[in-house]
Amino acid sequence: MNPSTMRHKAFQSWLAESDANEHRQDPIDDLIGEHHLMTTVLAAMESETQGLLAGRPLRNEFWAGVVDFNGNFVHLCHRVKEEIHLIPLLLDNGLLQPKERDAIHREHESARDMTLDLCRGVEQGDWERVMRIVSIYIHLLRPHMSHEEAGLFVTATSQLPAAAKTELRAAFAAVDQAALAERGRQHYAAIASELAKLCGQTVDW
Repeated sequence: MNPSTMRHKAFQSWLAESDANEHRQDPIDDLIGEHHLMTTVLAAMESETQGLLAGRPLRNEFWAGVVDFNGNFVHLCHRVKEEIHLIPLLLDNGLLQPKERDAIHREHESARDMTLDLCRGVEQGDWERVMRIVSIYIHLLRPHMSHEEAGLFVTATSQLPAAAKTELRAAFAAVDQAALAERGRQHYAAIASELAKLCGQTVDW
């Protein structure tokens, strides 16, 4: 199964789960499904910056959605699952080296800094700054996600003990409850869908 198909399949299961119910999907598949949503937003961001380059004005409604998605969903939900729960569990089980953890954390920190810089660029209406940040952000995130899926996620799926996965599933459910609050998964899927539509793209869910 190619990475795109794998992400899409995991995303469909992720979206079908009710936020109010116990999560039943493999917790690593949750992360893969979230990657599908993130790739949709990255594609929309890339398309929008191409429009800026062609002379289209900076559309605040588009970038407000990007800031909400990246700031609240990616960094306060998805990354918390990875940094606070998955990575320490892999370390505890001897499945990840500290230097690998440090490299992942550095890339996450760079992405957080760029999200804040993007917020400032949008607030100031500085389209050149926005284009520059988005270009760097996309070139960081796409290989970062692919590397996680081919390494971190495969290791967790194949080698984490069943008890550790049960622990991870409960931890991820708690993160969702805290980070997504009353808005839930559907809210961020709707943001991704709207961003894609604003750029003339279609979503596959």
